[in-house]
Amino acid sequence: IMFGDDPALAAIDTGFGRLRFVQLVGVTDDTVTSAQALDNGVAGTLQILDKIAETNPLLITDINHPTSR
Repeated sequence: IMFGDDPALAAIDTGFGRLRFVQLVGVTDDTVTSAQALDNGVAGTLQILDKIAETNPLLITDINHPTSR
């Protein structure tokens, strides 16, 4: 799994501080490996999530994706 900013809910400021919405995104082992190859940390994950968002802007997990099985 990866976590990224929720594309449908923007961050808001409250009386208790800033509230940021994150979304859990289901990914394959290959996707995790790709993120680690780019940058073993947050930067690689964000690059992969940006790439996924090009065709799936809401970052909805596709359980029928051919490599998800």
